[in-house]
Amino acid sequence: MLGSLYFGPGVANAAASWVHPASAVASTTVTPVGIDEQMERARTRFAANARTAHPGEPEVLSHPVLEGTRPGAGRSVNTGPLSRIPRTGALTTSGPTEPGVDVSGYQGNVFWSQVVAEGATFAYVKATEGTGYRSGYFAQQYNGSYSAGLERGAYHFAIPDNSTGATQADYFVANGGGWTADGRTLPGMLDIEYNPYGAECFGLTQSQMVNWLASFDFEYRTLTGRSPDIYTTTDWWTTCTGNSGAFAKESLSIANYSGSPYPLPASWGSYNFWQFADSGVFPGDQERFNGDHQALVSFADGVPIPPLQQTRVISLRAAVNGRFVTAESGGAAALIANRTAIGQWEQFDLISVGTTQVALRAHADNRFVCADRAGTVPLIANRTAVGLWETFTIVPQPDKTVALRAAVNGRYVTAELAGTRPLIANRTAVGAWEKFTIVSP
Repeated sequence: MLGSLYFGPGVANAAASWVHPASAVASTTVTPVGIDEQMERARTRFAANARTAHPGEPEVLSHPVLEGTRPGAGRSVNTGPLSRIPRTGALTTSGPTEPGVDVSGYQGNVFWSQVVAEGATFAYVKATEGTGYRSGYFAQQYNGSYSAGLERGAYHFAIPDNSTGATQADYFVANGGGWTADGRTLPGMLDIEYNPYGAECFGLTQSQMVNWLASFDFEYRTLTGRSPDIYTTTDWWTTCTGNSGAFAKESLSIANYSGSPYPLPASWGSYNFWQFADSGVFPGDQERFNGDHQALVSFADGVPIPPLQQTRVISLRAAVNGRFVTAESGGAAALIANRTAIGQWEQFDLISVGTTQVALRAHADNRFVCADRAGTVPLIANRTAVGLWETFTIVPQPDKTVALRAAVNGRYVTAELAGTRPLIANRTAVGAWEKFTIVSP
């Protein structure tokens, strides 16, 4: 008995008229259908395939993610009044501008008008777990967030040793986890993280886990016409999938409380959502969408959006001498790799300005690093905007270092004379002088 099903903006069966456009998602190979048909198909498929092994209550644990530590599992509850919940998780990226929230049954009935007044623009709401749990607060939270004007989506907490990925996708969609291209409904999210009930990877090998994820993904796309968003941590993904690169077409929700969403799992060069704290101004987990509001609406609608600008704070260590690159004299002099420790002059914003290209903005003077005079003179941080001279490509090397290739002349940046002279983009090949390690300060 699947019980009550929830449809959308607070009116029973209102979603029956919501129909996907034929071109909802470029990577989709199935014909999208309306939410009512999605749910009916999911009920039928679930009835044929389901195996319930974890009935009853969901996980009651702390939130999984503090990157760099061994996480627990599950999402935390925030019971304090909004006015008493401090803002936490300092943001270090300029890309994610749209604030949002992630809630489950632990938050109970949410006062969505207050959440909107605090600045939220979207919400993800827990719908299901495994094949035996449906959140009793899903209707209030999912429909209430919609009625308050938020973009909203549902999420499913995966229990991979409970049943197949396809079966759990069926259960999720049958209980409110579908998607429609109305510009208000976010794709269903698959929450995959450390096992709160036993073996940390649910007793699956890395290849078995990848197959389980692929099964969920394929079934969700078959039912809804769109791939699910994948919520995970880099630590879990590396441990339990072997850092699989097989899911690049799916959107990513990265959970990381370190103050930065990076590093990302191997499948992704960018992310869509960043969960940066388990408490803050909103009830539940604190989120950011990686883009502006129009990009969020486009993402909800299934319209492909261009790569979003990302910023990561880094330092560069030259392989040839182990010294850090500095914007010498507060940016007034050329860059040189001669520092033994990281300070303000040795920190840079690594900013994505295209699919593979980046710019470097020095913290020393807030100016962009430039291959001045088309790369014929040393690099210096003295530009206020990004053009061809300020654009570089990061080229990974077999030994896990990187090289920087200037867009203006196609030459590699070198730590000239083993780092004793300023950096300059004048090399046609990569050797020891042209290798750097990216370090998070």
